[in-house]
Amino acid sequence: MTPGLCRRAGCGLFASRGLAAHLLRGGIAAALLAWALVNQAAHPAQALAAGVVAVVAMRGCPMCWTVGLLEAVIGRVKP
Repeated sequence: MTPGLCRRAGCGLFASRGLAAHLLRGGIAAALLAWALVNQAAHPAQALAAGVVAVVAMRGCPMCWTVGLLEAVIGRVKP
C-alpha cells in the first residue's frame, strides 16, 4: 500500500483520495462486520473488536461510508 492511499481527500470529509482506496476500506469493513456477526456467540470480545475496527475503517457508520463513496465519485468526475 502506498503512503497516503487512505488519506482524506480535499473534496469532502469522508472521501478517500482515490476511489480504489475507498472501495478497499469498504471491503475490509464489510468482511470484518460479516466475521463479527458469524462469530459473535463463539468469540464475543473479538467480534466486538472487529466491529470497532470496521467502524474505524468506514470512518463512521455505513451511511458515512456511502457519503464518502459519493464524494469520491464526484471528486473523480469533477477535478
